[in-house]
Amino acid sequence: MKSSVKTGVALVLACLISATAMAAAPKLDEKMTQGQFALWLVEAIGASSKLTAAPAEQDAIDFLMKLNVQPKEGWKKNTAISKQFLASLLGDDSAASLNFNDLIQRVRDYVNSSFNDAKLGTFRAFSSSASGSVTI
Repeated sequence: MKSSVKTGVALVLACLISATAMAAAPKLDEKMTQGQFALWLVEAIGASSKLTAAPAEQDAIDFLMKLNVQPKEGWKKNTAISKQFLASLLGDDSAASLNFNDLIQRVRDYVNSSFNDAKLGTFRAFSSSASGSVTI
């Protein structure tokens, strides 16, 4: 009986912690701040387990910076996102001409790729004379 009570309590706690973490991730919105976007982005690439149980915006920004994901002007967690901000995360100012959803998808794919590379211990070498990147 005691073990089933312990198991039940553990499951309830796990659900509460999970619900708290899920509630912390904001819904994607063009008017969200850079800090909120950082939280959303970490959740979107499936890396929320790398943050604390109740992550703050700065935790997500710090995690993204470890992946070398940083806007040209630096992270300003209380400033609203813009297409220029999102394009700067890609290092491609011309990407600001994309519509919001396409730009978000490119940023998410780019950050997901950086996260996967970090998990595998690889890095990408870029050359101005070659198109694309080479994974080493």
